[in-house]
This record gives sequence, structure tokens and C-alpha cells, in this order.
Amino acid sequence: MILTFITGASGQEARYRWDIGGGIGMSGYEGDANQGFIFSKPGFTATALARYNFDTRWSVRAQAQVMTLSGDTEAAGIVLPNAANYSFSSTTFDVGARAEFNFFPYGIGETYKRLRRWTPFVSAGLGLLMSSVESHTFTALSIPLGVGVRYKPAKRLNLALELTFAKTTGDHIDGPDLSDPFRIKSSFLKNTDWYSTLAVTLTYEFSERCTVCNRIQSMNADKRHTGPLAPPAHVAIIMDGNGRWAQKRGLDRSAGHVEGVNTVRRITEAASKAGVSYLTLYAFSTENWNRPQQEVDALMHLIVLAIERETPDLIRNNVRLTMIGDFTRMPTEALERLRQCMADTAHCTGLTLCLALSYSSRWEITEAARRIARQVAAGDLDPEAITADTVSANLATADMPDPDLLIRTGGDMRVSNFLLWQIAYSEIVVTPTFWPDFSEQMFYEAIDQYHNRERRFGLTSEQINNEKNR
Repeated sequence: MILTFITGASGQEARYRWDIGGGIGMSGYEGDANQGFIFSKPGFTATALARYNFDTRWSVRAQAQVMTLSGDTEAAGIVLPNAANYSFSSTTFDVGARAEFNFFPYGIGETYKRLRRWTPFVSAGLGLLMSSVESHTFTALSIPLGVGVRYKPAKRLNLALELTFAKTTGDHIDGPDLSDPFRIKSSFLKNTDWYSTLAVTLTYEFSERCTVCNRIQSMNADKRHTGPLAPPAHVAIIMDGNGRWAQKRGLDRSAGHVEGVNTVRRITEAASKAGVSYLTLYAFSTENWNRPQQEVDALMHLIVLAIERETPDLIRNNVRLTMIGDFTRMPTEALERLRQCMADTAHCTGLTLCLALSYSSRWEITEAARRIARQVAAGDLDPEAITADTVSANLATADMPDPDLLIRTGGDMRVSNFLLWQIAYSEIVVTPTFWPDFSEQMFYEAIDQYHNRERRFGLTSEQINNEKNR
């Protein structure tokens, strides 16, 4: 497991996938208007749009815009063969959809505080033109291509400047050909009809609705922390799928680890809202030390920077940071800086966030056995008095309850040497979703599954029911 709590992350705030807004700008027409000449005047355009963000790179938007397009040969200094001046004026509506690609990972929601607040982007799509020219109304298809820059001035606001050129299927300014209303038969590649817009848009991001989230958060707000719907006291997560998430998008594997930082923040906040007391994240396993030294050094450096950067937010949210693992293998400077972050949050009384760094369960159990053996050798412990509680008291998690719920992202059906002793009776939820895409709603849905499980601890359902009825 590689920690995804890394600075400079390109992440997505899944609660803010939608943004809606509009804008204004200038429009223009470039075409022959059946006269063999290009002429246009600046016009006005107004746009309304709704965008869905798949991640920090890709999004799709639906939009409707109205344009005023006009021109004349006299203004262009052109004299037609018959010496007549040709002019036109058109009110054109364009309704369509476009896909957008951000060149830089662009922060959504809270992530703008740690990610790029701006990015160049390109867009392409398909539209339906509806124009009115000299009392005639007609339709045509358009293929818009856009380039622009997007900037985030605040948490939920997005400001964009975009230049668009749209190729149309025929001489749409001159009126319709009733036998070919969409200009499919006409010479699409040879005609010179284009329209262009330069527009500024402002959009506002909206939260996704999460009925499970609201119900679980309401339980916490009502202080109902006992009974069948009590939140799990301890949730442990195997954060898997970062590399596959990146490879699926044609990115370097490291980009997946970077992307996951926002998921850590998002799930930490969700666990706190749900009333979870302990959240343990499998961050870096002892097996990861076998990776190339350059990669390990870079990851250790990024881990430290990220935790230091997040510490002020942890304090503001009353989250206490702890760590478990074999720290003898960690660089001295990195360990000292991490311990300082733990000391800075030691006074917090809310959620305890435990990072498993340089950790493996076999290492932990082996160390526990050594400690118990030393106690026996020193005469401080009778071998016959050793119980399961004795083992638990010598584990790295001795000051935490065993996990009630274990979540694994990425779809693999294994526990990967993580908390093997502690998860003996944990409820397990495996999701195929890669860690960078794991949302707050998915976390609450996992808790909902936990609520629907019958935890028998080796007993029968009848015994459990009889115990409840006493």
C-alpha cells in the first residue's frame, strides 16, 4: 500500500461534481453567404450551461447559447459583381453538448486550496443550430471546437474564458434548403460557414445528493450512538487502486497516488461526521520498502510534506493523528517531522486518524510475541496466564478497539497483511471503485451495509435475538 496523502495532489471533491452557470461575450460569423466572400461584424452572445465533472481532468457540459450574427459586403470593402451591397442579420440559437479536457488537474470543491486554481482546457462537441434570417427559420448542425482557461476564485466558483470556432453544415445564414434541412447532403467540408464566440462564464458547484449520508449524519447529530444503527467505532481502510486509476487514464502510476490525497481528506471528514471514533488507513506497507530506492525516498518525502501541510486542518477539525508501524526503517528526519505532527494534534479529542506506515500485520504480531516472551523470561508473566487479551495488549493498536468495519477499494478479495489479528470479527466491504474515486457517499453506503449485517461473533441468530430480548 502506498500512502495517497500526498502534497500537490490532483484530486476531485466528489461532493461537487456538478456546476451550473452562464456567461456573456462576443460572437462573429465567417462565411461566404453564397456570395463567395467572407464578412462579419461583432455580435453578442449569452450562454447557459451545466457541467458534470468526472474527475479533475475530464468533464462534459450541456449548454444553450443565443448569438446575434451580422455582416455586409460594404463594411468589408467588397463590391459584388452586380455592384450591390449584400447584408444580413441573424439571431441564432445553438443547443448542444461538449466534452472538456483540462491540461492541469483542476481542483473541485475544497481541493482548490491544495491544487491548481487554474488550467488551460480544450472542448469539442456537437450542436444544433436554429437561426432566424429575414423572417425565415431553419436548422443546421454545428461542430464546435474551443480553447480557453479556467480559474477558481473561491471554493465553489469557476470562472472561464473560452474562444470557440464552430463549423456548420452548410450556408446556414442564407436560409434553408428544405430538401436538406440539416445540410447533411451539402458539401460540409467545402463550405466556408463558421461562427465564433469569445465568452466569459461563471459557474457554481453543487453538492451531490446523498440520502445515506444525510441519514447517517443525522444519527450522529441526534447523539444516537447506541443500538443497532450506531456508527462503527473503528473503520479500517485498505486504500487500493491508485496505480490502476492512473494507468486507466494514460497517466504515470505516481499520478494515482497524488490523486488520492483528496480522498483521504474527504473520507476523514466523512468519518468524523458519521461519529466514527477511529479511522485507520493502510498507507505504506513493509513490503513497499522493496521498491526501487529512488521511488521509496520520493514517497517518504511526499508523505512527510503532505502530513505537515494537512496538520493545521486536522487541528481545526479536532482530529488527532497517530501512526503504527516499524519506524526503525524510516529516515530519521522524516520520522521526527511526523512525530511533531502527532504532537501538534495530541490535544484533539475528536476522530483519531491512524496512519499505518511501514506496517505489516505479521511484523506486528511477531513484535508482540517478542514482547510477551521477554516478559515471560523476566518472570513478569506466567505462560499459562497468556490470553488473547495479552496478545492484543502488546499490539501496536493496543489503545484502539478492534475495527468494526474493514473497507477495501480496488476490488481485490484479500486483506494484504493488514490488521490480521484485529479484524477477526470485522465486517468486510470490498468495492471495485479505485481509491481516488471513492466518495463520501460510498463511505456512508459501506456503513449502511455494516448496519444491515448481523454480527454474531460465533453465536447463532437465535442466541443473538434472545440476548437482545433480555
